[in-house]
Amino acid sequence: HIWTPWLSVMGSKSGFDSIEECFEDLTPHIFAVETGLSSDPPMNWRISALDGLTLISNSDAHSPMKLGREANLFNTNLSYYDIRSAIESGDKKRFLGTFEFFPQEGKYHLDGHRKCDIRFTPEETLKNKGVCPVCQKPLTLGVLYRIEELADRPENSLPQEKTPFYSIIPLTEILSELLKVGANSKRVKLRYNDLLEKLGPELSILHNTEYESLERSGIPLLAKAIKRIRTKKITLLPGYDGEFGKVQIFTQQEREKLSKQKALFTFKPPKKTLNKKQAEKKANKKKKKIKQEEPIEKIRLNEDEKKNEDILTTLNKDQQKAVLHQTGPLMIIAGPGTGKTRTLTHRIAHLIKEKKALSENIIALTFTNKAATEMKERLQVLLKGNKTFPLIATFHSLCFKILQEQKNFPQVSVIDDNERRALILEAIKEVKKKGIEIDEKPKVLLDKIVSAKQQILGPKDDLKEFAGEGKTKSFTLLYQTYQNLLSTQKLCDFEDLIYTVVKLLEKNNSIKNGYTKRFKFIFVDEYQDINHGQYRIIKALAPPDNPNSNICVIGDPDQSIYGFRGSDVRYFSRFTKEYNQTKIISLTKNYRSTETILEASYQIIKNRADSTEEAARLENLSKVSRRVYSEIMGHKKISILELLNERAEAETISLAIEEMIGGTGHHSIDTGRVKDSYTAKEKSFSDFAVLFRTKSQSRIIADIFNKRGIPLQEVNKDKIFNNKHIKQMMSLLKIIEDVGSCLDLERINKIINPGISGQTVDIFKTWATNNKFSLKKAMTTAGRFPLPEMSRQRQMNFNAFINTVLKIKKEMKSMTVEKKLLYISENTKLKEASKNSTESKQAFDNLVNISKNHKNNSNEFFTSITLQTDTDTYYPQAERVSLMTMHAAKGLEFPVVFITGCEKGYIPFERGEEKQTDINEERRLFYVAMTRAKERLYLTRAKKRRIFGKTVSRDLSPFVKDIEKKLRIHENPVPKKKKRHVQLELF
Repeated sequence: HIWTPWLSVMGSKSGFDSIEECFEDLTPHIFAVETGLSSDPPMNWRISALDGLTLISNSDAHSPMKLGREANLFNTNLSYYDIRSAIESGDKKRFLGTFEFFPQEGKYHLDGHRKCDIRFTPEETLKNKGVCPVCQKPLTLGVLYRIEELADRPENSLPQEKTPFYSIIPLTEILSELLKVGANSKRVKLRYNDLLEKLGPELSILHNTEYESLERSGIPLLAKAIKRIRTKKITLLPGYDGEFGKVQIFTQQEREKLSKQKALFTFKPPKKTLNKKQAEKKANKKKKKIKQEEPIEKIRLNEDEKKNEDILTTLNKDQQKAVLHQTGPLMIIAGPGTGKTRTLTHRIAHLIKEKKALSENIIALTFTNKAATEMKERLQVLLKGNKTFPLIATFHSLCFKILQEQKNFPQVSVIDDNERRALILEAIKEVKKKGIEIDEKPKVLLDKIVSAKQQILGPKDDLKEFAGEGKTKSFTLLYQTYQNLLSTQKLCDFEDLIYTVVKLLEKNNSIKNGYTKRFKFIFVDEYQDINHGQYRIIKALAPPDNPNSNICVIGDPDQSIYGFRGSDVRYFSRFTKEYNQTKIISLTKNYRSTETILEASYQIIKNRADSTEEAARLENLSKVSRRVYSEIMGHKKISILELLNERAEAETISLAIEEMIGGTGHHSIDTGRVKDSYTAKEKSFSDFAVLFRTKSQSRIIADIFNKRGIPLQEVNKDKIFNNKHIKQMMSLLKIIEDVGSCLDLERINKIINPGISGQTVDIFKTWATNNKFSLKKAMTTAGRFPLPEMSRQRQMNFNAFINTVLKIKKEMKSMTVEKKLLYISENTKLKEASKNSTESKQAFDNLVNISKNHKNNSNEFFTSITLQTDTDTYYPQAERVSLMTMHAAKGLEFPVVFITGCEKGYIPFERGEEKQTDINEERRLFYVAMTRAKERLYLTRAKKRRIFGKTVSRDLSPFVKDIEKKLRIHENPVPKKKKRHVQLELF
């Protein structure tokens, strides 16, 4: 396969420009290439490197109705060897050519951004330097662009040897247009079968059958339609960025002229293919979005921008109320799929357009970089032409920005979870040296420090609540030692950002007043997830006693799922108490999920059992918003799949996905497939998500998917940033940028030539810690003076090591962050170390992509990487099945969702003796997971599962039992046992 962007040899994402680059010495063994749906032979003839290779065209073998969309024509015996020989030789007497999909119908023919509704030809892409004019991000490059990039012949060139090809459109699609019904409808199927009985096989009808016979078929305009296809006189709107292209055989006027039965042909013609002038107009103006045939209606996120209509026209009444709210505190209670981000961005845009607020006086706070980026992109479209935009930031990035803006505040580097785990171990060592006994696990102690910081309590505050009985003194000393280690090396952790800014704003009125004057309009997304420190920041920026506080919070108390990081849903209800003039607006119209999914998920949260007074207040506050409605009809039941074990669970999911990719609409129970599927359109891999409660559950699923050839993306930041080679690269860059720590030095000692031993690092680290030196100061001092306890030879090696680092630093001085990463990858031992690691290569590519947003600001880049969440690593353009935790799925949506491990112990998750399970939060988490699904929801469980090396029996989750029986269908897919081979008797 050579052209599809994501999964082929020469596609735009492959990294190869020729077959030779990919297969090297194995290239002579390759004699044919499969050209994919988005290219046809004339496109491939422009590349001379493909001369001598047979161009073949295949289509989906997993779905009978898809067979023959592309096909190869043979005149051979019906044997594997004859067919193989015909392809290998390219003999025109035996290999007669191909039936081809119109390449414009393919999902990746042109370039563009589906999200921004930008569709470009290669020429237009080059003019825009490969960047989307709406969101300023790289465009997804299609097959045509890639061929233009590699072509060494002009368009319409013919090679010396060429094989015939014939463009066709499936008969069901032709009938669908003529009869004005869906291609999978009963009416089309009846006419299809009738035609096959009268005229013979489909391919003959499309290619050979005489027009007179087609005229007598009884279907008006069928003959004319097929004649147009054979002569290629049809209208094509090319596919781009994962969206299939559109084909139109007749225009509206032609139908009326050709047929007296006008009632048969009342549907609108498709839009014409965009030309250069139209695309330029789209980049500056707003264009109507192409309507897609989908079983689920969905919010048109960019409809208002493209029509250039008033900002309110595409909002429902409740959304309009929120956007038009004048001044004062506003709380928007928005259930899943109700257009939360849409409402928030439209309110911001309305304030700016109506000149009620300046962009620089508005701040919107989010919880993930992904949410912040999405909000920025939408505002860029809504406020096209504006030179300034509001500040959109996560809480942590805002705090980092505030600290950077303080003149006397030292430059610090934010450490990640791995680094603080290393620091807590060092802190424990230091405390034990003083004769203090520490008998708790490092993780438990670190969690206690984190919890104290989240409550804005430092080492000098009363820590009895966190320390445990009789342990206040030792815990206080450990906390102080941990902070000292951070301070010495000019480091801080996540919680320090919030903690320090709260202290700064509450103690310094001058600084606080500066920010309250600057941020006159404050918006907080996902308000149900804030913790104590974040709540205090909001109160400092928008004081409740200030009559001019314009604060808008939006969220859903039923989606509060981050208690483990200190969030407390009770702050949601406390808001109306603190800001007693609050206007409350509820959004209850869901644009995402079917009614079945919404009803089943609602039954999970309505059974919660809150007991506190604050929770009762929350109950009263959210009664109006607890139930959302969509009026989207779909499958009537949620599928509960009960499997033998976790392997059978993963196998069943993979088989179900394979079936739905084929679009057959049914599954075979005896082969482990799921039956009675509601699939109104063909699915692609990116339409599926597999969710789980813990990351460990993903291993077996990823293993099975890889074995079955199902492309996947694991939405897990550790897959990128915990990669050994990536950590080494980041550590070297931090040291070069003077923000490294001793842990960074430990990581790079093996990738610099000459390297140093671990013992040398230990001696240096102990000396630096004892002298309370930062790494920068310690390395500078060590280069000038001999270190005690370090031998002369060791000192010489260490100095050579330092000099190599300084040389790399000098050579990279004026480079962007992106170029620095590329330089390190090519000029250290990392080049060889990561050469054969696919995981390292993918992780490096992701790192480089992130670096492009930060140009020369390395400190901002480091902070961005440290503050990444799992959700931030989700790449929606990838044609892959997404595997992620239920937490990471927050804010995302997919047509089909599998929630695995629906068993007692996982859902709700039992934490053991260390922490008590918050049953209500577990309910909310399951509710969030269920409401990610748009069309189909599958809940799977294993009857037996291997946990911590032991196979244990598992019961169905009690939450699943809370769903009414009328909404559930329980299935027990059991793969067929293979027949045992029986030895034949000799006589």
